[in-house]
Amino acid sequence: MRIQVFYSVSVDDVESRVEGIKWIASELGVVINKIIVQPVTDALKNIIVMYNDGASTLSVESNRSSFLAKDHDLPSWLTVALGEKGISEILGRNSEKRILEYHSTTSLSAQSDDVPWCSSFVNWCFSKVGINGTNSALARSWLTWGKPLDAPEIGCVVVFKDDARGSDKGHVGFYRGGYGGRIKVLGGNQDNKVKDSLFEIGGSRGVIGYRAL
Repeated sequence: MRIQVFYSVSVDDVESRVEGIKWIASELGVVINKIIVQPVTDALKNIIVMYNDGASTLSVESNRSSFLAKDHDLPSWLTVALGEKGISEILGRNSEKRILEYHSTTSLSAQSDDVPWCSSFVNWCFSKVGINGTNSALARSWLTWGKPLDAPEIGCVVVFKDDARGSDKGHVGFYRGGYGGRIKVLGGNQDNKVKDSLFEIGGSRGVIGYRAL
């Protein structure tokens, strides 16, 4: 597969955008043979990424904020969250102490890492930078926090539904970027750990809200 990137941003930003493309490709199980970076006029406001496997071409257009922000552009709570990547549940009767610390920032104050902890993680990250969260272990509690956004911003809170588990169930994490119909979210309790994961925007487990301060 060849990936061709047309960009209208400074050369300094290209490396981080290419890394974002490599990440999405690896998540999709796509092998990249070649990346071509081609500058275009500043008048072009979109970044166009073309995936060409020789038989068909898929073009994804995305505004600049959809790709990964550079480290110095990140909100403070997202920097905190990134520092927690790799924290994972412990199999068996014992619990990861760090996850119990996340839980301590909610009224539930669960004493086990078997208790869903995505909302606890988001609350903890905000608490570390002096921002009040929801104080709730429920993912959907974030639907009333802050203000709604029509379009996501790097570091904003993303709330998902989970129809299969019930109308009150869901997931919450931090928005890290968008690629076509999917978004990259950094969150807790994603495969039982803190990690970046890809989520579909729509569907039975799709996005039901973007929230910001």
